[in-house]
Amino acid sequence: MVSDRQVKPLRELCALINRGMAPRYVEQGGVLVLNQRCIRDQRVSLVEARRTDDVAKPIPHDRFLQALDILVNSTGVGTVGRVAQIRELPERMTVDSHVTIGVSALPWFCAQAMPTND
Repeated sequence: MVSDRQVKPLRELCALINRGMAPRYVEQGGVLVLNQRCIRDQRVSLVEARRTDDVAKPIPHDRFLQALDILVNSTGVGTVGRVAQIRELPERMTVDSHVTIGVSALPWFCAQAMPTND
């Protein structure tokens, strides 16, 4: 079977690739943090998300999520490589150090290929 698909490195498909950072968890307030449990079946679920204190440990601008960012689990047996695209941001969000943020150079193209959030 002949395929028209081209294999390209992520650096050609993403405008920016950044790993999340280790959060300073808090029970209330702060910024919502997505972790590996939030990325399943090509969807983002906020059920397992936690919060980080962004005053005690500031979050760099490029680590805040934006709509249509691609999230990739970066570590862990059975979890590495799980991917989802964040479509909507109900509030400010970031990811922990086990998740990589890919800012797609082709966000709407990628959005057509992935299911919507839960």
